[in-house]
Amino acid sequence: MSGAAIALLLLTQTASAPLLSKEVAAKRDANPRTYRFVCDYWTLDARGDPISTRRFAATYDTDRPKGRLAWRDGSVATAVGPDATNAPRRPIAVLDGLSYAWEDTKEIGKSEAFKKIPAMTAEVRNLLWDAHMFESYAHTHLDKLRLNVPFVIDKDQEWPLAESGSFYNRSIDLTWIGSSALNGQACALLRYRAFLNRFVYNMGTVKVDGTSDFWGEIWLAKKTNRIELATLYESVAVTMGGSGRPMRVFRVGTFERVPNPRQPSQAAESG
Repeated sequence: MSGAAIALLLLTQTASAPLLSKEVAAKRDANPRTYRFVCDYWTLDARGDPISTRRFAATYDTDRPKGRLAWRDGSVATAVGPDATNAPRRPIAVLDGLSYAWEDTKEIGKSEAFKKIPAMTAEVRNLLWDAHMFESYAHTHLDKLRLNVPFVIDKDQEWPLAESGSFYNRSIDLTWIGSSALNGQACALLRYRAFLNRFVYNMGTVKVDGTSDFWGEIWLAKKTNRIELATLYESVAVTMGGSGRPMRVFRVGTFERVPNPRQPSQAAESG
């Protein structure tokens, strides 16, 4: 067999093999992890120019041996225009010490901890929803992923948003798109995409109808099967209170492992 034929055979076998076997995918490093989640929201005018920016940030601690998850150091900063990096930060008191069990993440919206977050602060609720979305995408389907082959993980499903509304996923696909390296770790690079979704959310007495397109990437360390970095991009158009006048919001999030949990990195907030 020629060298070219051998190379083609190896490439074909690699492409058809799953990222991880089911047994290996179930094994994850159980050591505690700390992440810093920073998410910028831009409210846009009709031309797409930013009217204002809000930056939500919090630290997320995972302790699998004890079966607990916790949030702390939450803050929000608001600024006119496209950049809230240097805007004054206000603490998010409800996140200080918010803790719950791993088992609660299966239906996080029904947990007692989640109910402590007012429906009016949807962006704070999003921190929890998004963090557990990353964990689910990174760990639930690894034995089904083939290189560069999209795998549909959810289609035509409506999910409750706690007791405040619902989110309809038209189709979400997850793709193993290659390898990378981050924080000294060899990583599998995953991409997720979900377009043409819609949602209804009640903020007190105000009903919000909207559409959502979101996507991002996840760097999953091969040695530990744990997330090193996840990104989120979402474009939302909403109408509020039946006004019929659409408002556009675009957001970008980074969910990044903190190398030294005792001194959470603020680097993600300065970029």
